[in-house]
Amino acid sequence: MQQYPPIKIKPNASPHVFIERLVEVATELEQYSCEIEEDPDNESLILFLKCKTIGPENLTIRVISAKRTDVKHVHIRLNRPEWKNDMPEYPEYTSLCKETMEDLLKDYNRRHKTRLRLNVKSLEKLEPQLTPKIQQAFDDFSNHAHKDLLGGRDWERYYRFIRLAHAFNVRMDEEQLFFLLTNAGFSKQYSREISDVYTHGRALLANK
Repeated sequence: MQQYPPIKIKPNASPHVFIERLVEVATELEQYSCEIEEDPDNESLILFLKCKTIGPENLTIRVISAKRTDVKHVHIRLNRPEWKNDMPEYPEYTSLCKETMEDLLKDYNRRHKTRLRLNVKSLEKLEPQLTPKIQQAFDDFSNHAHKDLLGGRDWERYYRFIRLAHAFNVRMDEEQLFFLLTNAGFSKQYSREISDVYTHGRALLANK
């Protein structure tokens, strides 16, 4: 079983501005190709990068700025179609992310006189510490849920868990929830989809 680490960068400017500056750097480096995508509804900005010299074929690096969920960091995600049913091991994924971003960050730091780096959470820190009440809500959901496809009551229990996590100000990001879901028996792919719902749910509740 494999969990994905939350890999982040805390930039020297707003996350959106940082991505725009990163595009300028990437377009001047031969080994990178890039494309930027904006979603005004979700207030997100995503930079899609490809590194021609490092990594397997069809590897895409996503640098994500999402104002609704994190106003201080950009998040880094690696994606490859071949990983849908065969994701890499934790150390391999982490190492690959560092290697593919190394030259880009080095050049950015040189140009902007910064010392930015990737922040990677260790495996030991992925498991969140939940209070008994929140843990009970999660267990009630995971013990009764159809783990291949959630049904009506499953979603009710899951939304109750999200509401309680928000009400009690539980500090748990989607990667930590991903850890809990895979430990509870959900597939990695479905855990990713469900943890994204958690992130959106917390964002919506925070903006009420």
